[in-house]
Amino acid sequence: MYTKCGSIEDARNVFDNMAVRDVVSWTVMIEGYAESGHIEDAFGIFAMMREGGIQAGKVTYMHVLNACASSADLKSGREVHSEVERAGFGSDLLVSTALIHMYAKCGAVKDARRVFDSMSERDVVSWSAMIGGYAEAGCGEEAFEIFHQMKLQGVEPDRVTYINILNVCVNPGVLDLGKEIHSEVVEAGLASHIPLGNALINMYAKCGSIEGACQVFDGMSRRDVITWNAMIGGYAQHGCAREAVNLFERMLEERVRPNSVTFVGVLSACSRAGFVTEGRQFFTSSLRDHGIVPTMELYGCMVDLLGRAGQLEEAEQLINDMPLEATASIWSSLLGACRIHGN
Repeated sequence: MYTKCGSIEDARNVFDNMAVRDVVSWTVMIEGYAESGHIEDAFGIFAMMREGGIQAGKVTYMHVLNACASSADLKSGREVHSEVERAGFGSDLLVSTALIHMYAKCGAVKDARRVFDSMSERDVVSWSAMIGGYAEAGCGEEAFEIFHQMKLQGVEPDRVTYINILNVCVNPGVLDLGKEIHSEVVEAGLASHIPLGNALINMYAKCGSIEGACQVFDGMSRRDVITWNAMIGGYAQHGCAREAVNLFERMLEERVRPNSVTFVGVLSACSRAGFVTEGRQFFTSSLRDHGIVPTMELYGCMVDLLGRAGQLEEAEQLINDMPLEATASIWSSLLGACRIHGN
């Protein structure tokens, strides 16, 4: 209860006061730490569990592998994989799927594929994990290969599968494939799923079809902040600055709370169109009115906007006044603007 409510310290107090703990108690504590981002604590509890002579179960290994995935800790992941094999869980469907996910998140997509190929049975989650691994690694052809194999074997794709394969369709050369998958999503009755709609907007925008992105956005009965961000970012990417600004203002009217990604999108649009006054207002408002935590990307967009407009002294002053230490890319942006303006 405490871990699910986000109160990990209270969960730990209960755990520490237990006179007797079984494998479920240890596993729940590991899961709580892993899901709340306390990865080192999750590993610590797992080590204590082993030192106490408690044999981990397959669910325990799943959560430890998820912790390895979250921290991209390939070394620990390989060690846990060895333990899994010794414990006799190497052929378990759920554990094998967790291994695929871990290896993919750690950038070891070949290891993920080896686990996948060794599985005697696979469900939609394991197929989706392998497709997602290839998508993250930029291996589009391999992702499509697995997607087609999955359908040939009669496994019905789910929402996660479609989101993963849509993430591969992000260049103009595969727009037709993206449209086919969109049709499948509609036929499967999944078009109302918000994350899927977001993935479709992103796919169309990155494939150069801002009209397709608009149609998906307008057809969504429910939207979250990611939906708005994807559409604003799509407009910015295509140089439709006025549309991006108008959509941002509509977002505020509909009382959707923007985040830093929202402001990066709208500032990028302003930068490309030279909307300096509006860009200044949005930047100031992000920090003052919306409580956005300053990020390097946010400041980078503002420096780019000022630099493109020739406001070089203001851009330099902004860099000097930043609460963050300027990166090479921030200075490079200003330097590029100086070169363009002959200053």
